[in-house]
Amino acid sequence: MYQVVASDLDGTLLSPDHTLSPYAKETLKLLTARGINFVFATGRHHVDVGQIRDNLEIKSYMITSNGARVHDLDGNLIFAHNLDRDIASDLFWRSQRQSGHHY
Repeated sequence: MYQVVASDLDGTLLSPDHTLSPYAKETLKLLTARGINFVFATGRHHVDVGQIRDNLEIKSYMITSNGARVHDLDGNLIFAHNLDRDIASDLFWRSQRQSGHHY
């Protein structure tokens, strides 16, 4: 029996219109109702993922921001790895000297 199921969102759980299908919603609710831990593992921000989780009314772990944040079943932050301020500042100023779009 499975104890944990983890899934990405974009291109996996979410349909092309960026919503959860009724089938996906029902599957996630059944998993958690059976005591199987579900983990959203995504590059998305935790606020976006938290809204999806809350709309489903399920408890789930969240690994977000490409692994930089981990939240427990209750949404509490249990791990964070932030980019050092000096590195972020240096990257920002370097990007300002380059042409193109940065995000």
